[in-house]
Amino acid sequence: MDGAAEKPQVLLLNIGQELRCTSILGLIFLSTKVELITEREADTAIQYLEQNRPAAVIVLDDSLTYTCNVSVLEAVLNYVRNGGTLIICYFEYFPSATDMIRFNRFFARELGLPWTRGSNFFDYYVGINNSANFPPAPTRRRTSRVDTE
Repeated sequence: MDGAAEKPQVLLLNIGQELRCTSILGLIFLSTKVELITEREADTAIQYLEQNRPAAVIVLDDSLTYTCNVSVLEAVLNYVRNGGTLIICYFEYFPSATDMIRFNRFFARELGLPWTRGSNFFDYYVGINNSANFPPAPTRRRTSRVDTE
């Protein structure tokens, strides 16, 4: 790049579904800040994660909830265990098109989060994974959480 700092790479995992308009509009803005690497095939996604360290992995569909993609899920979880940032988008497919049992099992068993489909959600402040080389984030973020008490 002509003297400019190189943009951090962000891996977009979109193995199971076609992107829709709302997904694309959000990604257009993101692409001004980072280099988006899109993987639609399980094998190439695994290979990319084995050979690169993206600033974040953004999951755009429910493909990681299917047993046929367990190898991709393991590669993503290995990335997260080593300090990576995982973002699961709720554009169209999570949770509306995801089977309730798969949805609940994915968050509980695979991610260790007590989230269930249809739970009550509240404002929650999350920390930023500083080991990920991602563009600066706002100091406050609105997201969802489930009471675990």
